[in-house]
Amino acid sequence: MNAVVIVEDPAYLAREINYNHQQVVEHGKSMLAYAVEAGKHLIAVKGMLQHGKFGKWVKENCVFSERMARRYMQVAKTDTRDRFDLDTSLRKFLGIEDAKTPHPTPTDLSQDDASHALKLHALVERGATEGERDVARRKLEAFAKGFGRTAEALVEKAQDILPDWQKTDKQVRVEKAEAEAQAAKAEAAALRAQLEAIKGRINQLRTDCMGMTREALEEAYIGLVLEREGLTKINEKAAR
Repeated sequence: MNAVVIVEDPAYLAREINYNHQQVVEHGKSMLAYAVEAGKHLIAVKGMLQHGKFGKWVKENCVFSERMARRYMQVAKTDTRDRFDLDTSLRKFLGIEDAKTPHPTPTDLSQDDASHALKLHALVERGATEGERDVARRKLEAFAKGFGRTAEALVEKAQDILPDWQKTDKQVRVEKAEAEAQAAKAEAAALRAQLEAIKGRINQLRTDCMGMTREALEEAYIGLVLEREGLTKINEKAAR
């Protein structure tokens, strides 16, 4: 049996190689574009939700994790579609990492770290000039990278650690006192409602007693005393 040998022309293979390369580039850009759009929508949703509700929303409504959601959001904020780097994308796909740029190891955030992150975030949000805000943004991103987090994730963690960071000691004390006062008012209102219910029940029992004969009242009183003293069952057995 004769074997068939197919000899392919290098020029033809070159065309195939270039075509495949172009498909990789185009699909890579498309993937990035979809990621950007997903990130923009996630940012919009996060802005509509109360603080701390975003993770639960992602878990209930998306087919990926909150970590992936934050990656999409970061991609949207740093949209690099016009600077698509195929080499970088391939290195990530193949798991090739540069020795000089190892991944940072996530570490726990101390209160001092949280305070520093929130100060930078405040400058990003309310800096006097655009230049000041840009500098603060870069510092915050670099600081977050040291903890293996995005700037947004670092700020959220810092806010969890120091929820009263921007409040003065006096504000914290006043809010605590107001909360305690509200709790005391609610407890007092609940006790007053219980007392009114007891008074109403007493008045109803008095009305019932006025319509009963002396013998019926005596039987009711005796039955109540026996029940209180745990003698009801013994009396019932004796009556049989």
